[in-house]
Amino acid sequence: MVADAYFSKISFVHPFVEAGFQVISRLRDDADLQYIFVGEQKSGKGRHRKYDVMAKLIFNN
Repeated sequence: MVADAYFSKISFVHPFVEAGFQVISRLRDDADLQYIFVGEQKSGKGRHRKYDVMAKLIFNN
C-alpha cells in the first residue's frame, strides 16, 4: 500500500502490516525513530538503558 506522509502513524500502519501488507510512505516531519539499546548496560544504580540514540532519517529521491 502506498500512503501519504499524513498516514504514517503507527495506529494507521500497524493493522496493515499485521494483515500482511507492505506500506510505502514518506515519514512525517515530526517522526523520531527510536532504536532498542543492545549494548552492555552500566553497572550500579539507576534504570537500565532501553533506547539508543534517537535519529531522524532523510530520504532523498
